Amino acid sequence: MTWKTGDIIDRVQAAIPSACGKRSTPRGTRDAFTGHKLLKCRIAIAIAALATVLVAPNAYSKPAQIKILKSMEFGTIAADATLPGYVTIDPVTKTKTVGGGVYDFGGGDRPLHFDIRGDKGMPYTITLPSSVTLTSGTSSMTLGNFTTDTPLIGVFVKGMYRIELGGTLQVAANQAPGTYSGLIDITVNY
Repeated sequence: MTWKTGDIIDRVQAAIPSACGKRSTPRGTRDAFTGHKLLKCRIAIAIAALATVLVAPNAYSKPAQIKILKSMEFGTIAADATLPGYVTIDPVTKTKTVGGGVYDFGGGDRPLHFDIRGDKGMPYTITLPSSVTLTSGTSSMTLGNFTTDTPLIGVFVKGMYRIELGGTLQVAANQAPGTYSGLIDITVNY
């Protein structure tokens, strides 16, 4: 199954909350502890899947399917003016970790949730990219080091697996505020 570009754009737009419409931190606000200027915004990642299914002739009765249940979100963070950092979402523990020059203001963080479906008893392999670029206007960040709570190689025991996907977002020093989004190509060999 391959989605058309319009379907992907519709799904991404539907999954992105309008989180940075108003500044919740007045312009020029400085962190009381570090004295650094803070840029506060919600970074929300909407992920759409492009499924490429490889099937031997007459081997299976139906193609594999991918259904996105919830987009990946990183909550509200602030970037330090001079120090880069990162945000990691762990799909196993369902936790968010920040490091370097990233300040966590909580809210809305979660791994990507998706289902894959196929014929019971058939093997599958899921392939993910090494990284993707997320954009907000002319600004960008890299999301990579993807991890899942389920092995990427297996057998459809009940015909379906629910998978949670996490990753690490690289945040530049003085990263521009905005709602960042992007696509991850998920390939299912079945």
